[in-house]
Amino acid sequence: MIIMKADTTNFCGLDLQKEYFSVIQYSTEEEAVTLLSLQPFSAGDDADVWKAWKTELKNSRGRLRFFSPAVICGMPSEHAVVKIIPLDADEEDIDGAIQWELGQQISGALDDYVFDYQEVESVLNASARTFLAVAYRRELVNRMAGMIRNVKLQPQIVDLDIFGLVNVFSANYSDRKAMTSLLVHSESEVTKFVMTRNGEFRNYHCFGHKTGSVDPAGFAATLSAEIDRFLAATENSAGRPGIYVTGSYFRQAFGREAFFEKVPGAEMLNPFRNIKCQVIIDAQQFQEYSTQLAVAVGLALRGGGKK
Repeated sequence: MIIMKADTTNFCGLDLQKEYFSVIQYSTEEEAVTLLSLQPFSAGDDADVWKAWKTELKNSRGRLRFFSPAVICGMPSEHAVVKIIPLDADEEDIDGAIQWELGQQISGALDDYVFDYQEVESVLNASARTFLAVAYRRELVNRMAGMIRNVKLQPQIVDLDIFGLVNVFSANYSDRKAMTSLLVHSESEVTKFVMTRNGEFRNYHCFGHKTGSVDPAGFAATLSAEIDRFLAATENSAGRPGIYVTGSYFRQAFGREAFFEKVPGAEMLNPFRNIKCQVIIDAQQFQEYSTQLAVAVGLALRGGGKK
């Protein structure tokens, strides 16, 4: 459903998945989501997901014209190099040191990548400065930006989908923001884990799978085992973190119920727990499909400068 709102300062988050894309418009003046669209892809199994995205965006151009052209694009984080880099507190060439560290993680020339970094809370000691650095193939970033411009929208920020998850969690769970939390995003073929504390990225893991080839109890067991392995490999002196799940797999009750039985204490990530939504939609549908909106909400909030 699309609801037009008054002309305000708006930013849109765009989340492209293999089987659908979602767009969320956030108004900084009304401090609310004012427009949303969730578009399943046409039937078919196109091996070239980028070709499918281009086609589906083009087919949805009429619908997208109602949205603000200022778009924050979510790049698939499984293709990114994400690294937390500690540097000596007296390091003078931050840019050069981070480029060197990233260069050890990528294949090919660093010039083939775009990269960015920001200083984060130190996870080691007070005498070190810690940076979160990200590198992504330049060709893919340019391809994403070109697709967006092709439907008369303007990419303002190119971000990672996992950072959208961190952002939507921080905005909606400010009362739990200081605690270490694990966000689980499951789609039909890939699941992503991202650990966060104090609104910052801490660690990340993704793995491929086919949810359609296993029963819900079997996939719940797989997810539980992957979570245990991830947590065992991640230093966390505060104990087991809170676990919040989202993504299209958890749209169906059988997926949620099997997982919660296997992982007691986990809960659904609600992208509208604190963020207001002015779109008029049936409450049951709203609850069911919100699992496919979390990333897009976080990206839209990024454009509005809200965490």
